[in-house]
Amino acid sequence: YLFISSESDEITNFSDLILSVLDANDQKIDSLTNTYVLGGSQDDRLLNFDDFLNLDISSENLDEPKSEGEDTAFIMYTSGTTSNPKGCPLSHNNMMHATKAMMERWNISSSDVFWDPLPMFHMSSILPFSACLMARSEFISTVHFDPDKSLKVLEEAEVSIAFPAFPAVMLALVNHPEFNSSKLSKLRIINNVAPVDTLRSFQEALPDAKQVSAYGLTEASGVCSYGSPDDPLEKRITTSGRPFNGVKIRIIHPETGEEMPSGEKGLIEISGPTVFKGYLNDPNKTKETISSDGWLSTGDFGSLSEDGFISYHGRLKDMLKVGGENVAALEIESFYNNYEGVMISQVIGVDDERLGEVPALFIEKKEGANITAEELIESAKGKISNFKIPRYVVFVDDWPMSSTKVQKFKLKEYDLGKKVFG
Repeated sequence: YLFISSESDEITNFSDLILSVLDANDQKIDSLTNTYVLGGSQDDRLLNFDDFLNLDISSENLDEPKSEGEDTAFIMYTSGTTSNPKGCPLSHNNMMHATKAMMERWNISSSDVFWDPLPMFHMSSILPFSACLMARSEFISTVHFDPDKSLKVLEEAEVSIAFPAFPAVMLALVNHPEFNSSKLSKLRIINNVAPVDTLRSFQEALPDAKQVSAYGLTEASGVCSYGSPDDPLEKRITTSGRPFNGVKIRIIHPETGEEMPSGEKGLIEISGPTVFKGYLNDPNKTKETISSDGWLSTGDFGSLSEDGFISYHGRLKDMLKVGGENVAALEIESFYNNYEGVMISQVIGVDDERLGEVPALFIEKKEGANITAEELIESAKGKISNFKIPRYVVFVDDWPMSSTKVQKFKLKEYDLGKKVFG
C-alpha cells in the first residue's frame, strides 16, 4: 500500500516485503525502476546497495541544489491505528525549521552524545538525527531495542541526551535490575512523552538529568513543541514546553470552533512553518484537516497556559462518554500507570446498556507482580470519581502495535471477561 500509493521509483532495504509486493502485483509496480538492498539479496530482482553507491553521476550537475525549499523531502506515513496509513509529504522547509528549532531548544552541540533507540523510519528518529547532523553531534541508534545492551551503551558512550520518548522503552530501563542512575551522570536531557505522574517518576529515577516532554504529530513535522532544560521543574513535568519560534498553537471548542481562554481544555490547532501542505492524493481528507487559512486540526485535546506552555490531555477520539460525563482515557491511564506492579495501562470505551459507554482497563504487569482485577478496582475508589473507575480489567502480555503506538481499536476485539465494578 505504501509503495504503490507513494509512487516511489527507488526503494532501499525491506527486501522480503518488497518481494511480496511484487508477487502480489504481477512483478511490476509502474513507478518503481530499481530496488537496492542493504547487505544484498539472493533474489536477482533486487540490487545490492553497493550498486547504488557505484551509480555513475558524472553527468549530473551537483553545483546547485536539486530541490527548492517547498519541494517534498520525503513522504512520512501516519501510524494507521484506525485505517490505512495516510501519506504526509513533508517539505525541506518543514524539516529544516523543525530541525533547527530542536537543536536550539536543547542547545545540542558537537560535544553531545545523543542516544535514540527508536526506528529510523519514524519521526522520533528522523528529526533528532537531523538535529544531530546540523549540530555535528554523535548520534547512536540501534536496530532493535534491548534494555541490557542499551544500559551499557548509555553508560559506556557517556550519553548526554537520551530519547526513549515512549513509556515502554523508559520503563524497561528504569525497572531493569542493573539500572543505576549514578552510572548515567553524563545525562543532561532525557525526553519522554507520558502522563504527568509517570514523567515525575522518570525525573526522580534520574535526578541529575532534566526530564522534558514534547508535543507534535506527523502532519506538523513530527514535533512543534519541546520542553527546554531551562524551564522550571513543574513546567517540564506538566507541559510539553512552548511552541517553536514561528509556530502558532490555539485551543478551540471542538463543537463551536470558538477560541478557548488560557488554561481551558479544547481541540489543539497548529499553524506555521512546520505544518505540511496536505495528504498525499487525498484532497478530501486534507480539506477536513487544514482550514482555508492554514490551521491544522490535530484531533488532540489540550490546553495553553497564559505564558504559552502547551499541555496534552489525550486524543479527542479517546474521550469516553460515561453516563453523559466526558472522561479522558489518559486520566485513568495516568492513575494506573503509577500503581505498584503495573508496567503499562491502556483504557478504551466499551458499550454499556445503562451508561452508554464505560471504561475497560488493559494492564501489562511488571515481571513478578501479583495483581488482581479486584485490587485494581479497590485502589481507585476514593481516588478518582466512581464513573471513571473501569468496569472491566484485562491482563495482557503483548500489545497490538503500530510502529510505536498501541492500536486501541484492536483491544476492542479482546475478551473482556466479567464486569468487575458497577
